[in-house]
Amino acid sequence: MLNNSLKIKINGDKIIRKATSSPSSISRGSCDKTSQHLKLKFLEVLDYYEQIQFRRHFMRKSKLYEKDVVILQDIKDVVFYLLLTPVPFKFIRFFHTAEVDNFLRGLILYFQYFLEIWDDVQYRCQNVKKLKHPVGIEREMVVTQNLSQLRCIVARDYFLILLGAGSCKRFHHLSNKQNKSMGDRDFRLLENLFFFSIRVVWIALMRNNMSIIEVIFILI
Repeated sequence: MLNNSLKIKINGDKIIRKATSSPSSISRGSCDKTSQHLKLKFLEVLDYYEQIQFRRHFMRKSKLYEKDVVILQDIKDVVFYLLLTPVPFKFIRFFHTAEVDNFLRGLILYFQYFLEIWDDVQYRCQNVKKLKHPVGIEREMVVTQNLSQLRCIVARDYFLILLGAGSCKRFHHLSNKQNKSMGDRDFRLLENLFFFSIRVVWIALMRNNMSIIEVIFILI
């Protein structure tokens, strides 16, 4: 596990250097999303050559019977490969901790369920006066409880990150010899996590509904 972890970190560093060293890749007709504060830029699409490069040098080597299996690490590799803006190597280490993995899995489950019921929720909001059947009310209560439980899972995992639990301890804002709070560094770390998490969820859910994911992510 240690060797695999080190390989992941090194690959992440290479991905950033590769992406930032080829500004021409931005001009190949690909649209990029930018956060106004951190100005993190990501490629939306890859041309055929870049896809070949990713599969050859960055994609996880899997066995023949695992070709159709996608794990969380695969999605992370894609996100870092699409990244155009350099980020600190410390964030790459932080993003590959077990606590962040648990947080991301909880987010994917939450948004998967939320998007499955999204169309139904929209319909019911538009026809709220007509849909007062007891069965419909009971179904709404079940959906509300399920979303609440999934939010609790996300909140629990995020709280562990904020506390610096487990392998996140060395990234906590009080993890220094002087025991002084480094709030600015912690803020940047968590804001990076915010934008990277949106990308992970978006890719995991087939690159659909980015605007909905961004809005609901803030409201969770």
